[in-house]
Amino acid sequence: SFETANIIADRSGCVFNIATGDYTAESFHAYEFLDHLKRRWRFIAIVSVAAAALALIVSLLLPKQYTATATLAIEPPAGNDPRMALTVSPIYLESLRGYESIASSDTLFERAIDRFHLRDEKPSRTRESWKRQILKVEKLKDTKILTIAVTLPDPKQAQAMAKILSDETV
Repeated sequence: SFETANIIADRSGCVFNIATGDYTAESFHAYEFLDHLKRRWRFIAIVSVAAAALALIVSLLLPKQYTATATLAIEPPAGNDPRMALTVSPIYLESLRGYESIASSDTLFERAIDRFHLRDEKPSRTRESWKRQILKVEKLKDTKILTIAVTLPDPKQAQAMAKILSDETV
């Protein structure tokens, strides 16, 4: 064994012995690593079981939420030149942002939460609070695709609300 005053080690595992002038690299041996794991198997098992139990408890305590997504492909108005359907201009794609605004509009959302009586559960919540929690509207970049996602505790209600919002949008 080396005296600690005569040894300098760097981060890569290389060791320099000042007394002898030797510079050696420590190598990695898989069997040493496996032996290390074998000696600490109880600790590894306990930590793994504790993490799995904690994850299970948290997942059971969280309220179930279901997300229904309506995907709309918005085509150009009928009567246009058929060749235009093949080449979609960036200006046209940007004009589809209007559909995104309609789908996420306050009036449309207000009618939807009134129709499904969501205010009955928590009457003190604001419309913006409801909107942030349950509605996500997004026009996918450089496409004619608009997605409307609604997240609620009841999957049928989420699907129905997504359908109503998508029907009212186009």
